[in-house]
Order: sequence, then structure tokens, then C-alpha cells
Amino acid sequence: MHGAIMNRVKEITEEGKKRGNDRFVIDGAALFEARGNEMCDYVIAVLCDEKVRLARVIARDGITEEQAKQRFSRQLSADYFKEHSDFVVDNNTLSDTKKQVYKIINTIYGGTK
Repeated sequence: MHGAIMNRVKEITEEGKKRGNDRFVIDGAALFEARGNEMCDYVIAVLCDEKVRLARVIARDGITEEQAKQRFSRQLSADYFKEHSDFVVDNNTLSDTKKQVYKIINTIYGGTK
């Protein structure tokens, strides 16, 4: 989520604001690296246990455990996201994830954290 992508995100949100939209969701793996978090009212980190994350990446990308771990070593840590996000969603199971997302939506729209 660098340069050109962030510029496009800004364009899309500006176009949306002109049409009366005032809420947007940006799904960006490199949100912090691109400083995109600075344009957000709230940042929600979606994290899961390392074992779950490893299994999902191996299955999705068809890579080895070693390759997945190398990739993880070049990414920001879960602790970084926890420290720099307004909300954290535990994405280990779908049912728990849904409950947490609904709670966050209610908090944001209700104005309490």
C-alpha cells in the first residue's frame, strides 16, 4: 500500500465524500508503512495466532513453512499492530471474529470505546 495506491485511496475517498459518503474501510496490509493510518479515524488490526496464520498462508500460497516464516520476518509484528491500532480483532475462528467485528462497529457508531 505505497505511493500510487495511497493516492488512489485518497481519490476514491474524496469522490465518495462528494457523493455524501462519510465512512470508508481501507484494507491495507502495509497501511502503517505507507502512513495511511494517518488518514484514518480508526485502525482495526485483524490478527490470529502464529500457528493459525502459518497454516493459512501455507495453504493459500502453496509455500513451505520456511518460506512463510521468512515472509513473516519481514513484516511488522503482532505486538506492533496491537500497540498502534484502536481495535484488535482475534481472527482465529469465524464465529468469534464476527462477534468482535459487530462489537467494534457498535462502538464506533455508538461513540464509546
